[in-house]
Amino acid sequence: MKKIKRTEEIEKYSFILLLIGFMLLFSFRPCPAEEITGAVAKVPYPLNNEPLTLDKQIVNITVYSTFIEVTAEYSLKNDTESPITATVGFPLEHRKQNLEEAQSAPLALCVSKGKKGEEYFVVTKKENERTAEGGTAWKEWYTWEVEINPKKVERFNVHYYLKMTRKDGIPNFCYQSPPASYYTGKIGFSDITVNMPMDCSKISFATKKFYKSGSYIYCSLPKPKIQKNILSFRFDNMEQGNNLELYFSLGGFPQWEVSASSEGGKENSADKVLDGNPWTCWMSSPHNGGTGEWLQFKPVMKSPEGSTSLWTPYVKRIGIIPGNGLDLSTFYKYSQVMSAQLGLEKKEDEGKPEDQKTKPSSRKEGMILLECEADREMQVFETKQPLNCMEGEPRLTILSVYPGQDFKNLCISEILIFDREPNKTYDEQ
Repeated sequence: MKKIKRTEEIEKYSFILLLIGFMLLFSFRPCPAEEITGAVAKVPYPLNNEPLTLDKQIVNITVYSTFIEVTAEYSLKNDTESPITATVGFPLEHRKQNLEEAQSAPLALCVSKGKKGEEYFVVTKKENERTAEGGTAWKEWYTWEVEINPKKVERFNVHYYLKMTRKDGIPNFCYQSPPASYYTGKIGFSDITVNMPMDCSKISFATKKFYKSGSYIYCSLPKPKIQKNILSFRFDNMEQGNNLELYFSLGGFPQWEVSASSEGGKENSADKVLDGNPWTCWMSSPHNGGTGEWLQFKPVMKSPEGSTSLWTPYVKRIGIIPGNGLDLSTFYKYSQVMSAQLGLEKKEDEGKPEDQKTKPSSRKEGMILLECEADREMQVFETKQPLNCMEGEPRLTILSVYPGQDFKNLCISEILIFDREPNKTYDEQ
C-alpha cells in the first residue's frame, strides 16, 4: 500500500516538474534579433547555393556627415572541377518606404571588374511582393552574374553610397556579413578600413551602443588598429555572420540644413533632398518651370548638449538624383534637372557700400557644374578646386530642365554633399 502511494506521489511531482519545465522553456525563449536599419552595407553572396568560397574581401568605408561611401573588392573562388555561373547580390529590407524602419537604398551602385573597372556587370533590381503589414514590407534584391572557371578566383569591385540614420542622435552604420549557409567555409581574408571624419586616436571605445553624452565609438568587432582617423580591421578565416556595427558620438557631428526658392507643399519640402530616401523629393512651384530655382545648404554642427555652431566644410563633389524618384513613370511626369551649378552664396558685408559688398563669384573654378542625364539614378559631379564654405553657403542653381510630360514642377529626389576630403578630418579643414 505504501509502495502504491509513493509511486503516485512520484508521478504527481514528476508531472509538476515537467509542467514547470515547459513554463520555463516558453517564458525564456530568446527574443528575436534586432532588425538592422539605416545604412547597412552588405557582403554580396551567391543566391543559389553555388559551392563558392569568399577567398578575400578588401573594403573601404568613407564616412561623411550624412552618408557613407563603400568601395570594395571581393575574390570568389571556385573549388570544383566545373565552371560556375553564379547569381551574386544582396537584398535590402524595406518597410513603409520609411528609412526610419528600413535599410537605406544603395545610391549609384556600380559593379565592375578590372583594375580600372573597364568591364561592368549588369546589375538588376527586383522588388519582391509586399507580404506584410498590409503590403508595406518587402525585400528589394540587387543581383548580377559572375562566371568562375574551375579552381580559379574571380574578382569584382562594388561601389555605392548609403545614407546614415541617427539613432538617439548618434550616427551609425553596419557592414553585414552573410550567414554560413551562403559561402563554403569561412571568409579567407578580410581587410576592412573605415575612414572617419575625426581623429579617433584619443577617443574611448564603448561596450554599449548608446551613451547619453560624451565622445566615444562603439564597435561590435574587436578594437581595430587606429591611425589618426583610420580604423583598420584585419581577420584571417573570419566567421560568416560577424557583422561590423559602428556607432559614434564625437563631440558633436556635422549636419546640413537646406532652404529653397520655392516649395510644393510640406510633403515635398526642401529637406526631402537630404533624407536619404530616393522615393521622396523636393518639388518647386510650377510658375517658372524650374529654371532659376535654387536650393541653399547651411552647414551646422550640433553638440551633444544640443547647441549649434557653424563648421567649415570643403566641397569638391556633389551627388544628385535629378527628378522625382518615386517610380519611373512619375520621374518623367515632372520636370528634371538638365544643368545646374553649385556655387557659394556669399554673405554681404554690413556697413560697406553696395559696390564693395561681397557677391557670389561667377568664376568657373569656384563652382561645380552639373550636366545631368534624364536618369532616375544618382549622378556625381566634381571640381578640381573645392568650394571653401567659410566664404559662403553652397547654393545649387538650376540652369535648364527637361520638361515634365504632365507637370511643370521641378523635382529633385536626393542630394549628397561630399563635405570633406578623405585624407582630412573636419577639424583640419
